[in-house]
Amino acid sequence: MLTNGKEENLLVSNQEKYNCALYCRLSKDDDLQGENNSITNQKEILKQYTKENNLNIFDIYIDDGYSGTNFERPDFKRMIQDIKDKKINMVIVKDSSRLGRDYIGFGEYVEKIFPENQVRLVSILDNYDSAIDNGVADTLPFRAVINDLYAKDISKKVKASKHKNAINGLFNGNRPPYGYKISPDNRHKFVIDEQNAKNVVRLFDLYLEGTSLNQIAYTLNDEHIPTPSQISGTGRNVCTIWKPSSIKHILRNEVYIRNMVQEKCKRINYKLNKRIKNDKSKWIRAENTHELIIDKEKFYAVQDILEVKSETRVKSRNLLLKGLVERTRKITRN
Repeated sequence: MLTNGKEENLLVSNQEKYNCALYCRLSKDDDLQGENNSITNQKEILKQYTKENNLNIFDIYIDDGYSGTNFERPDFKRMIQDIKDKKINMVIVKDSSRLGRDYIGFGEYVEKIFPENQVRLVSILDNYDSAIDNGVADTLPFRAVINDLYAKDISKKVKASKHKNAINGLFNGNRPPYGYKISPDNRHKFVIDEQNAKNVVRLFDLYLEGTSLNQIAYTLNDEHIPTPSQISGTGRNVCTIWKPSSIKHILRNEVYIRNMVQEKCKRINYKLNKRIKNDKSKWIRAENTHELIIDKEKFYAVQDILEVKSETRVKSRNLLLKGLVERTRKITRN
C-alpha cells in the first residue's frame, strides 16, 4: 500500500500541512456487497490511512444511499464547495468507485477540477496517489470505465428484478399510497393504515355527494389534516396543503380496489434520475394484491363522474375557443 512506500513517507514529511476530506459513499445496490463496502468499513480504512501518515482530517463526508452514476450528491457537493473555499487540499477515498462510477464525470474531477484547485487525491485500494507518479494514473481511466460498466450491469439487474416484482404484484416503491403503510413483515407489501384509510373513504363519499375537488381540498386544509407527503416524511419538497390535483389522484388510484399498477414511468437511463411517462400499454397491473379500502361499485361510480366532468370541461373549452374565433373574424371583417 501507499502508506508503506518510502516516497510516500518522504513526501508527507516535507509537504505543506494537508487538510483532508474523507469521502464515503454507499448506494442501495452496494448493500448487496455486505459489510465490505459499508460506511463503517470505509471510515475505518480512511482513518487508519490518515493515522499512519500523520494527516489532519478536516471533515468526513458521507453519501449513504446515493448512486455513483452522477455527482449530484449532498455531501459530495458540500465537499466540493469546501474545496473551492480552500478549506481542503486533499481527498481520500477507499477506492475510485466510491468517488463515482460515471467515467466522464470521474475524469472531469480527477483530471481537471482537483488539479485546478490543487487538491491531492488518494484512492487507497487502487494504490493511486495524484502526488506520486507510480504508473497507476495511467490505468485509472480504465478502472473508471469498468466501474461505469459495473453500474450499468447492476442497473439492468435491478430493473429486471423490479419488473418481476411488478408482475407478481409486489410493491417496488418507497412510499406506500395514502391510506396504506408498508407491512412490517415484507417491504414489498402494504397493509391498511386505519386512520388515513378513513380519510380515503371520506374523500370518495364527499365526491359522490357532489362536493367539488376544490371544496374537498378546502375542507381538509381547514381541518388541518396532514397531506400524504407530510405523512410519508420523505422527498425534497413536502407539500403541506391539500390540492384538487392530489385529491383527484387519490380518486383515480386503482390501488384502493386491490389493483397494483406499476411501471407508469421509467428512467431515461441508468445515469439520469429523470423519469418519463411510460405508454399505458406498458403499465403492469396486478389484481387482488392487498386489502380493499373502497368497494368497486363506489370506485367506478366516482370514475364515471370524473369522466363526465372532464368531458364537460373539454366541451366548454372548445365552445369558448369557437366563440373567440368567431368574434375575431367579425372584428377582422369590420
